[in-house]
Order: sequence, then structure tokens, then C-alpha cells
Amino acid sequence: MSKPLLLIVSPSPITTAMLEAASIGLDCQTRQTRNAQDALVYIQSHRVTLAVVDQDVSEGSGIALLAQIRELAPFTERALIVNEKADVHVAMEALNKSCVSLLLRKPLTDPRIIRKGLREAMSAHRRQMRDELKPHTPEQTDTTLVERTQRLERLYTVGEIASSLIHQFNNILTIMNGHMELLMGDLTDPHHLSRAQTILKAGQDGARLTRSIQDFMRSNNAQTELFQLNLLISETLKMTEPIWKSRRTISGLPIEICTELQEVPTLQGNPGELREALTNLVLNAIDAMPKGGTLTIRTTYKADEVFIEVEDSGIGMSESIRRRIFDPFFTTKGERGNGLGLGIVRRIIREHGGDIEVRSQPGKGTCFTLTIPVLKKSPSNGIHKTATLSLA
Repeated sequence: MSKPLLLIVSPSPITTAMLEAASIGLDCQTRQTRNAQDALVYIQSHRVTLAVVDQDVSEGSGIALLAQIRELAPFTERALIVNEKADVHVAMEALNKSCVSLLLRKPLTDPRIIRKGLREAMSAHRRQMRDELKPHTPEQTDTTLVERTQRLERLYTVGEIASSLIHQFNNILTIMNGHMELLMGDLTDPHHLSRAQTILKAGQDGARLTRSIQDFMRSNNAQTELFQLNLLISETLKMTEPIWKSRRTISGLPIEICTELQEVPTLQGNPGELREALTNLVLNAIDAMPKGGTLTIRTTYKADEVFIEVEDSGIGMSESIRRRIFDPFFTTKGERGNGLGLGIVRRIIREHGGDIEVRSQPGKGTCFTLTIPVLKKSPSNGIHKTATLSLA
């Protein structure tokens, strides 16, 4: 079998060089063109796996070129490189007109993140080709096209709703956080003050999340900072503690929390978003243990990568469900779920240059493994402990 073929279309030698560097290790061939006309000629005579097009391609819009590539070579995966100042509407146009599977934003600075995106897009191409080789009836083909169209329409609707509501939501959080800060000034009981601080921290995380969405829409880079991962995990467990207690009150079944936090380096990233990702995983684990059980969170460090395991002893899931858990709007919780939580978790981890894996068996629980690279050498947080917490 011939190697995958990556076509890079960009008038910028710097962009081309960065993409070529990122493709090292993917075991693929690369070809480059500087303009749309040469790209169209090439794609008609070669079986291209992935076409990565610069929005600033010389003859006009990169989206328009990708739309033409879609018509000429429908099985070629498509990726768009957007400018630093491009807003969310450019992304939506790329989805609607070109059905891109990957968006890259300038400046392209981290080859590891770019490589992950290229690898996933090429994997999508292989899956698509395998599916096409299977026999399909006309009815199955029509159904697949309808489902894809409906999925894109739903994603577009979600984007529009988020764009219109984010400003109002940020105002609400600002008011809540302000009143909580005033209330904390009147509290004297240490227990009540600790609870209020936890509520305020959750509100501040929500405010940072809304700002990060606004920054994305304004094309600003998200702000990062140094943080201690083990401390962040402890804060997450404290924030979710009312959920554990309410579950025990309702069902009378115990849920134990076991933390095995080894010494890991201080990380650089967005602690609010990572706390959100961990909160999603903790709440999912609690939902997966309706008859009680144990939730274990581990941290380890190896070869410049930090590993976080979130493992439950719950009901587990079948292989068919496991393959779909990151799909937008897919949920096994019925009306209680929206099918977006795990997709958000994966997005957050990948924005930190990492990845997420899951292993599960029916009746034997589920374990999510998050991998985050250590991008900057720094002192460790010095926390190394194993503890078991039982709901009182």
C-alpha cells in the first residue's frame, strides 16, 4: 500500500516549512504548491489523502479552493489554515462550504499539536475509505448523507446560540461573583467561609471560560499560567463534593474517592479549563456508579508527559458505545445529557497539546487516561500521597 499523500497549498514558505516539519513521523509523502491553480491540476492526477490549504492562497479564498477540491476529489480530507484574526464565522463557512475536518490557526508554532491534527485527519480518511469499500444500498447512502447534513446544521445552530448568549452569561457571572465576594467579607465561621470560597472559585472558572470563548471569537490567544496539577485535582473534588453527598442521601449507597497523586512537575496551561474537564469526568463517573463504588484519580509523570487517570468501578460500556462517546450530541443519559461533555474534555486536553484515551468493559468500570506534555521545565509541586475519602 502506498504512503498517504499530504498536499500543502500555501504562498508562505514559513507555513509550508512548519507543516513539513510537523509531518515528520507520520510516514507520509508531502507535496507543495503555492497557488490554487497548481493545486487543482495536481489533485486531478494524484490520489491525495489530505489537502491542507492556506486561507491566503494567492488566487483568493482557501475555502473556495477547498470547495473545489471537495467536488473533484470527495474522498480527500480537507484542512484549512486560518489567519490569526479570523473569527468564528470563518470556521463555520469552512464547515458549511468545504466540510473541513481540521482547522489550524496561525501562527503555527507547535509541531506536536499540528502533527496530532494531521494524524487524525489522515485516520479519518482511512476510516472513510474502509466504509466506502463496504457494500451499501442506495437507501443506506442517502441516510448517511442526511445524517451528516443534519449534524453540521446542529453544530452551526449551537455555534450561533453560543455566540448570542455568551455576553449575557458573562454579565450574570460577574454579578454573582461580585455579590459572593461581598458576602465573604461578612462571614466569620471558617466552615462557611471555605464553602463560599469554593463557590467563588467555581464562578471565577465560569467567568474565565466565557472570556476564553470571547477570546476565540476575537482570535486572541488564550492566556496560560503555571499551576499545580495535584492541587487542581483536590479543588475539583472539593467542588463536586455536594454531588457525592446528594447521591448518598438519595440512594443510601456509598461512593468512595481514592486519590493516588504522585509527584509531577508544575504545568503550564489554563487551569480553569482543565478543572472543567476533570469536573466532567468526575460527574460522569458518579453517574456510572448508581449502586455505589469507588472513583480513583491517579497522576504519574514519565518521559516529559503527565498522565491523569480517572477510573470508576461502575457499569462500564460496550465497545460500540465507547467508539462514539466523543461524538457531539451522543449521550446514553437520555434527557439528562446533552452529549457535549466528553467532546469538551477532549477539546481542552488537545488544546494543551495532549490526548485522551478510554478503556472500558460492561460491568467492570471505565478508565479515562489524560496525557499532557510538560512544555516547560519547572519545580515539582511536591505532593505525593494516597488517600481514601468516604462520604459522610
